[in-house]
Amino acid sequence: MRLLLFTSEFYPLRGGIGTYAAELARGATELGGDVTLYAPSYHQDLADDDLKCFPFRVIRYAGHRHTMKNLPQKLQIVRRAVRSETFDIIHAMDWPFFLPVHLMAPSKVHKLFTVHGSDVNEMRAPVKATIISLVRLFSGKSEILANSNFTRSLFNQHFPDIPPHKVKTEWLGVSDFWFQPAANRSETRFKLGVADDAYVILTVGRLTPRKGHLSVIEALSRLPERIKEHTIYIIVGPHYDGEYTSKVKVAAAASGCKTLFLNELSDDVLRDLYKACDVFCLTGHTKLNGLVEGFGLVYLEAGAQGLPSIAGNVGGMPEAVEHGKSGLVVNSNDADSIAQSLCELHDLPRFRQALADGALERAKILTWRRCVAASYGFSSHHAKWLQPHSSPISLTSDITQPQNGLARRSVLGAFASVGLLKTKILAATPTTILPLKQAAARVGLLFGCAFDKIAISDAAYGALIKTHAAILTTDYHMKFKALRRNGPEADFTIADSLITFADAASIPIRGHNLIWNEGNPDWLIKLPANERIEWLERHIKEVMGRYRGRIHSWDVVNEPFWPGHKKPGGFRDGPWYSALGPEYIIKAFQIARRTDPSAKLVLNEAWVERSDDLGLVVREELFKLLQDLSVRGLIDAVGLECHIRPHYTRNFDILAQFIAKVSTLGIDVYITELDVDDSIFSGSMSEIDDKVAEIYGDFVRAITKAPAVKILETWQLADRYSFYQDQRKGTARPLPFDTSLAPKPAYHTIISALIDAGSQPVGVVRTPQH
Repeated sequence: MRLLLFTSEFYPLRGGIGTYAAELARGATELGGDVTLYAPSYHQDLADDDLKCFPFRVIRYAGHRHTMKNLPQKLQIVRRAVRSETFDIIHAMDWPFFLPVHLMAPSKVHKLFTVHGSDVNEMRAPVKATIISLVRLFSGKSEILANSNFTRSLFNQHFPDIPPHKVKTEWLGVSDFWFQPAANRSETRFKLGVADDAYVILTVGRLTPRKGHLSVIEALSRLPERIKEHTIYIIVGPHYDGEYTSKVKVAAAASGCKTLFLNELSDDVLRDLYKACDVFCLTGHTKLNGLVEGFGLVYLEAGAQGLPSIAGNVGGMPEAVEHGKSGLVVNSNDADSIAQSLCELHDLPRFRQALADGALERAKILTWRRCVAASYGFSSHHAKWLQPHSSPISLTSDITQPQNGLARRSVLGAFASVGLLKTKILAATPTTILPLKQAAARVGLLFGCAFDKIAISDAAYGALIKTHAAILTTDYHMKFKALRRNGPEADFTIADSLITFADAASIPIRGHNLIWNEGNPDWLIKLPANERIEWLERHIKEVMGRYRGRIHSWDVVNEPFWPGHKKPGGFRDGPWYSALGPEYIIKAFQIARRTDPSAKLVLNEAWVERSDDLGLVVREELFKLLQDLSVRGLIDAVGLECHIRPHYTRNFDILAQFIAKVSTLGIDVYITELDVDDSIFSGSMSEIDDKVAEIYGDFVRAITKAPAVKILETWQLADRYSFYQDQRKGTARPLPFDTSLAPKPAYHTIISALIDAGSQPVGVVRTPQH
């Protein structure tokens, strides 16, 4: 097999793209491929170095930056290369070579284009996106490789016209070098002036805001003194951004922890440092115009030396680090969460060792050999060569547990049961009970709730929500009728205040909902069909446009099914259905996708938790609709409401099976409106609360077995503001907290079920949302 590779970054410049190019070229050569790689010269004569260092042919061209500048030069480079020889595969390894390879490479040659997270951000710029469309980039015999599911999703989101099947994920790998024996841990520490008993935290990466150094330093400042006094934070990486570096150094000086800045290190020294540290911590940052980590190769390199990681829930980080297996995934913007994880890894050395063992196993699986074989299609007779570090393990299965380690939640549960898990990190924590969002985060879930203006006017309730919710959904005040009750002109006053509340608390928000066949104002219902169709588009564009870039996800269409209306396919009747039939759903999602490509698009539905005929019909018809939306690339997740009414039969195993079926479509599942109607129960208040709690426990245990479930939300958080109160005159008790905002048995059962989830025998690999 003859391969021609083009990269805009390479040795001697250090970085992720250069490493990617070198390792794929090296791996393909060792598999028997004939590889030629074009790389920048950086205005140096590197011919001798290339011959000594690389087993493949390197041809240097003038230039030194990862950029689209000098496009004519790159066109000539590709043109000359493809004219001189014939190749089986031509691979543009980063964005600057996409257009040259597309325009100059022969049409019959198989072309590969590797998309990195930073590339997608470059490509989506208006001028560049227009060029991509005009030249029909990626058409013909071509394939797109993404370095993570996050990058693939981002690419599909911004380039919906490109068929999703042309884009596949190939995770990056870790080279043999990082597994080689490192220097003695004590010797390395001695050279750094670090005591053997110090708690050493390491971050490796350029000093740039998207790496999240400031979040880590803020977390360090919140550690209890007993930990802080012997904690040392080491930052390794080039200081290209002087202003940001200055901010980091000022913050570090005020943190109360000793901080070492080591600039760049050779790989040999860095490998020794990985071995000498206790925790690798790179959390990233989420509010930087989409510039986040596409994967995070450094987590694997650290893992090759048995160093567990704390990663952020942004970009592709959660794919490089398996939460609870090779490290912990935290909210990147939540210093409390980062600090809590640092405390746990300090106080629980057995748990830290279990994660260290898992990190090593993770690195053994995600090798460059696997990436090379999958990217270039080398045959299965190379299988033995592909995995020299570990016994055969399915890449789609859970990582084998280390012999001397326990699953994370099992370890935490064991320590908690004997009273050893008592870490307190913040004097200002609003409550001494474990926040639901923290318990959920440990199994890769975002816990949240619905909220409305009462969370603003009732300060105590607002504080409760901020303590326990990692995501929020608007209850009523973004619905069509709420915004346009008195006529076509929308009143966004309350909706704006809800956005402000969530932003101030740094909690992502879900918009609920854009289009629903119920709860619409009379003036809309009375309009002729053609005007209602116009309003469907106008409403979506106006509401989504107003909050563009500020909404985590939109419930684009709410509750499209109600078999009681006797419409074909079980659809719900109403002003939108009567105007367009089922096509109103497709149209709504198409408009939504165009209006805010950054938001996740959700279809929200009820009844699926029921095991009676109604539940069966809705699940069947809903799946058909999800298939259609998925094929069109219009949907990112389905919301399952789960207002559990014990009056009707239910089987949460059937629900879990349905979720597993939905996951085959490649979309996520959100539990959006969970509560338990207690009106059927009799007995004392405590007896009723226990019955409600039992149902919550059964439900949470069922859905945590499904990796497709990414969000778990209750419909409001406390009984005081449940919508059932209007029906029950203040006696309803369907939620985790009571009318006085105190935790009920339901709260404790949910916490217990989330902790128990870690000891499941099945392989649940859940990617936390951000």
